[in-house]
Amino acid sequence: MRKKTFNKEVILDLDYTLFDTARFKQALAQSLNKFGVKADMYFKTYPLAVVKHNGQYSYSINRHLHLLKKQVINLPILKSHKQINNVVAHSYLYLYPDTIAFLKLLHKHNFKLILVTRGNKIFQRRKVNNSGLSEYFNKVVTLNDLKVIVLKKLTKRFDQVFFVSDYEEELRQVKHDLPQLLPIMKLNGHGTLSQARKMKIPAFSSLAEMGEFILQYYK
Repeated sequence: MRKKTFNKEVILDLDYTLFDTARFKQALAQSLNKFGVKADMYFKTYPLAVVKHNGQYSYSINRHLHLLKKQVINLPILKSHKQINNVVAHSYLYLYPDTIAFLKLLHKHNFKLILVTRGNKIFQRRKVNNSGLSEYFNKVVTLNDLKVIVLKKLTKRFDQVFFVSDYEEELRQVKHDLPQLLPIMKLNGHGTLSQARKMKIPAFSSLAEMGEFILQYYK
C-alpha cells in the first residue's frame, strides 16, 4: 500500500475507456445513411481513412468521405461534413454512464488526472471538449505517436501512478517499459479479461468498481 503522503495521480485513456467509441462510430455511420451510405460501407472504408506510419495513427474525416464518394457517387461532401460535425458536437452523449461519477469520485479525493488520447489531434480534442471531459483533467494530451513514448516523458517524476486503458498491447508495453506505472484494463473495449489475467493486472467493466479499487490502493 502507498502512504497517504504520496501524490495521487491517474492517467486515463479516452476511447473505450471513458468514451463509448463503438456507439459513437455507429452514430457517425447512421448520420450518413440519408445520403445512401450504409453502415457496412462506412465501417469497411474506415480503416482506409486511418493513416498508420512509424507508430503514428491519424483518422481523417475528409479522407473517409472521399473514400465513400467513390462508392456513393452523389455523396455531398459538405453536407456529409455537417452531419458528422453534428455527431461530434454531441460527444457528451457517448460517455459511458458511470464516467462522470468516476471522475468526480477521484476529484473528491484530490487525485491529479491526466488524459492521454491517441489519434488525429484536432478530432480527438473536439471529442474531449464536446464531451465535457476537459474540466475534470489537470492535463489533456493528444498525440499521434505510440502512447508509451509520451508516457515516458510524463512519468519521469512519478513514483507509482495508475494507467487505465482498454488496449492490451498498450498495457503490455507500459508494464514492460514503465514499471512505475500500474496498469488497469478497462473491459468492453479491445481488451479481454483473459488478456488481463495473463498480464496479471486488474480489469474492470465498471468504472465505479475501478474507482473503489484505486481509492483502496491509496489508503
